Amino acid sequence: MLDPKLLRVDLTNIAQNLFNRGFELDTGLLTQLEQQRKLQQVTTENLQAQRNKLSKQIGMEKAKGGDASSLFNQVEQIG
Repeated sequence: MLDPKLLRVDLTNIAQNLFNRGFELDTGLLTQLEQQRKLQQVTTENLQAQRNKLSKQIGMEKAKGGDASSLFNQVEQIG
């Protein structure tokens, strides 16, 4: 099994080694999938940061004795 980190770092060399063993690796497809993975990771991290920010605001609103139901709804939409 190939290490995904190794594929990200040394794709050309791995593709050549696999070709020498009789397997042709579609590097274009692999590169495209890696770009999609990175995009999804960034999107997920942004949503998590937004959720954390809203959760902190909920805590501050509750400490003041206010109504945080609108913030709860926003957090539910993110989830």
